[in-house]
Amino acid sequence: MDEISELESGTRAAHRDERRRSLVLAAYQLIAEKGFEHLRTRDVAARAGVNIATLHYYFAHKEDLIRGVVDHLLSEFRTLPASGPVIENTTPLGLIRSMFMTTYYRFQAMPEMFIVLIELVLRSLRDTSIQP
Repeated sequence: MDEISELESGTRAAHRDERRRSLVLAAYQLIAEKGFEHLRTRDVAARAGVNIATLHYYFAHKEDLIRGVVDHLLSEFRTLPASGPVIENTTPLGLIRSMFMTTYYRFQAMPEMFIVLIELVLRSLRDTSIQP
């Protein structure tokens, strides 16, 4: 019986993680489309297909949701793109060249990353709770 409850617990945890991720991605997409100033939690909930109470279950405050977006963005920058440029990066020059080419590739292939990053930087200049 313990194996079944562990399996159910793991399934529930995976569902929670997926729900949380869908809310973060919805906020990320809305920031990229409309800008930070027009980010509304009701719009995020609607985009993710949940009600506002569910959003607040996962993110008590809008700032918590924003932290989730920042974590997602940082994770994207830490992960190498699957189909990005292949450059020799065993020398210092190769590493620098690889870094710049990967950034250029991301700028071309995923402009929303940079839009969201710029929106967050601009907002952090006016809102000290976002600066950290």
